[in-house]
Amino acid sequence: MKKLLLFLCLGVLIVSCGDEESKETSPERKVDKQVEKTNEEAPKKQGFEPRIIKNQETGEYIIQVYVPETATHDEIYKTIMDIQLKKRKNFLNGNIIIVAYSDEDFINKRLIGTHAQWKMEKGATKYMKILQRTEQLTPENKKDFLEYLQIIEALQDSGDDLKKAKKEAEPLMKAKHPENYKDIIQKAEKYLYGIENEKTEEEKLMESAENPKSQ
Repeated sequence: MKKLLLFLCLGVLIVSCGDEESKETSPERKVDKQVEKTNEEAPKKQGFEPRIIKNQETGEYIIQVYVPETATHDEIYKTIMDIQLKKRKNFLNGNIIIVAYSDEDFINKRLIGTHAQWKMEKGATKYMKILQRTEQLTPENKKDFLEYLQIIEALQDSGDDLKKAKKEAEPLMKAKHPENYKDIIQKAEKYLYGIENEKTEEEKLMESAENPKSQ
C-alpha cells in the first residue's frame, strides 16, 4: 500500500514536470494561468477564529490561534496569553497546548504551530516557545512549503515516522523541482519545523540573566 502511494505521488509530480512547451500552448495551461492570476489578485484571508481540537491518542486539547506573519515577540505572547486567560478555566484538570499560526492553510494534525507553542499540564506551564519571524511569506514559498508538508503528511499516513518521511520526500520534491529542490526543502524545514528547535522562553530568560551584556 505504501509503495502504491509513493508511486502515485511520484507519478503526479512527474506529470506536472512534463513538456513545458506543450503546457504553455495547451488550453489547460491557459486556464491554470488564469486561475493563478485570479488567486494573486484575490484579497488575502485575514486570520481565523480560535479553534479547539482534541488529540484522540493523548487526550490533549490543542487550541489553535492566529497571529500575523511578522508579529513581534510581545504580540505573539499577548495573543496566546489572552486565549489562555479565556479558556484556562475549562481545562484546569487537563492538558492543553496553545499553538499559533499565521495562515490557516498550515494548520495540520502533526504540525504543532509555526509561531508559538505553549504546553500546560493541569494549569501549570510545561514550556512555552515563541518564534518571531521578520519576513513576509511569499505566495511562491507558501505553495512550495505546503507541497512539501502534504507529501510528508501522506508518507506519515502510510506508516513512516517523521524522520523517514522527510528522507523519502526528498526524491519526490526533486522530481517536481529538479533545479532548486534542496533550497526549497531547506527553507520549508526552517519555516515548518523551526518552532521545534526554538529554545523555550525559560531557557532564553536564563541565558539573558547569565549574559546581560550580550542582549
